[in-house]
Amino acid sequence: MVFLGNPEYGCELESINFAAFAQACGGVGMTIEDPSECSEILDRALATAGPVIVEAIVDPLEPALPPKIT
Repeated sequence: MVFLGNPEYGCELESINFAAFAQACGGVGMTIEDPSECSEILDRALATAGPVIVEAIVDPLEPALPPKIT
């Protein structure tokens, strides 16, 4: 993206709920859907003993990097 702008390529995958998958496997899974929940959910995840999957729902069209890096 840094060199090519915002190329649109990739593959479409079926949606999967990673947090539910973690729970189905006996683990802990949490989902962040609203940015205002991010801090609270990450604090809970870090306070949990053992591995945790944190799924963050993001805008797929939002660039991963700013257009200009300073």
